[in-house]
Amino acid sequence: DAASREASIKAMFAVPGMSLRFQSTKVEASKAGDIGYAAGVYQWTSKDEKGGDYHETGKYTEVWKKQADGS
Repeated sequence: DAASREASIKAMFAVPGMSLRFQSTKVEASKAGDIGYAAGVYQWTSKDEKGGDYHETGKYTEVWKKQADGS
């Protein structure tokens, strides 16, 4: 549910030394402007449960669709 997702996100950002960076490598939108996407890489840095440095890198894709209300 929405409350548990929000709590999980807040807990993630409360991790000591947490840093999350996104870098888009490609962004496109349709000519009509009703759909678009971004793709790129991310870097996550934080401390693990023992206080050691934790690093993760990966790829991401986001897709946007214009809603009926224009948002």
